Amino acid sequence: MKKLFTLVLITLLGCKEEFTPAPVFSFADLVIRSIKIEGVSQENIVLKNDRIMITLPADYPSGSNLRVSIEPKGDFRLISDLSKGIAFEGQDVYISFASSTHDPVHFPVYVKPAAPWKVKSEGVSEVFISRYTELALTMQNFGTARSYPENQHVSVVLKNLETGDTLRFDQTSIFSDTPGESKLLFNVPGTILAADYQATVHRGGMSITAPDRISVKYGKLELSDGPWGTRRDSSAELMVNGYNIYPENTYEVEISNGFFPVKKYRLDRKGYNSLSLKLPAEITPGNYNTKLFVNGKEYEPQNYPLDFLPELYVKRTANQPALVYVSQESEFKPLGDCYYFSPVATLSRKQNLIAYISADYQNHPNATIRMKLVNAQTRKEFILTTEKPRFTSMCYINQFFSFPIPAVVENGTYEAYAISGSEGFDLETSEKMGQLVRIE
Repeated sequence: MKKLFTLVLITLLGCKEEFTPAPVFSFADLVIRSIKIEGVSQENIVLKNDRIMITLPADYPSGSNLRVSIEPKGDFRLISDLSKGIAFEGQDVYISFASSTHDPVHFPVYVKPAAPWKVKSEGVSEVFISRYTELALTMQNFGTARSYPENQHVSVVLKNLETGDTLRFDQTSIFSDTPGESKLLFNVPGTILAADYQATVHRGGMSITAPDRISVKYGKLELSDGPWGTRRDSSAELMVNGYNIYPENTYEVEISNGFFPVKKYRLDRKGYNSLSLKLPAEITPGNYNTKLFVNGKEYEPQNYPLDFLPELYVKRTANQPALVYVSQESEFKPLGDCYYFSPVATLSRKQNLIAYISADYQNHPNATIRMKLVNAQTRKEFILTTEKPRFTSMCYINQFFSFPIPAVVENGTYEAYAISGSEGFDLETSEKMGQLVRIE
């Protein structure tokens, strides 16, 4: 009986058909009938979903260029120009197809060189600290900008060679400006210490230390152009941030508005990235214009088109609104590539008053936004109610509110205030705007 069972089992096994797994079906399979790359075996070319994945052999003959031939399926036709090959190192590469019956399709190409990637030696590089400090390492055998295997995270660690402290950078980008080489870019904060650094690149479980050091040095002075806000209490302080604030310079700030005479105060240096002034008691809540001085010379902020705005806002409470300035509909003017309401000191009652108000609740659907005008001579008060539409300036995303000027508001000179609040919160009134306005 045992011999019979064994014979039956052998017979059944001998009759069993050989199992062949079904080919993996992918979107690329619908479009591409065949793809060949000179010097690359077919098993190293994989169509995966909507991607073309390529692993180059160690003896790949064409450097950082792919010699590709493709036969599309159906009525798809190749629209990418492959006649000169595809340069892939550090590039985002796509192969595109068009069809009379389907939308165009674009397949990303992922290339992994056989040779290990490395950081190219280019000698000591000097980098000067600024608001936007960018470092670049030249990589070789990095493949396409899209890594293969997929989702290999690329990060860089800088080690301070004097202190041993390290900084890690996970936000990196890859491009190529030289055939056969990739540039690995990352931005370092302007607060980095000037020192010599050693860079180590991490990718997919592999780490390579750059052969050359990076010399980071202090550069040109840059100071922030505001605005600055603070609460009026015993610790009220004006903090001016910046870069390359050298100890041998003297720094001052000039503060003024229409109700406070021009006064200059010395700023205390707090290292290479900040200056401070403990606000004297005479700086009461309100909006102030400021000017910065370095060694007695006025400092001109770089590329700041809104230099007509007050820079210092001193508040009684954290939620207190601020009336920045007023304008009118006819003052909507170009400002560089944008449009903006220009501030005015004299208002025509024939037009709506336009107010730039900074308030915590201004974008709330149930927000209450009002203005209060106080006649400077009679002290008579008028409350103005906003009407829609509200305006948002291009580029700078500041919101403006439109107020009709009631006939009961007499011609004259006024203090101007903003009032804001929202459902569940008390209304709060701003300090008076930094200058009087005249209505005619």
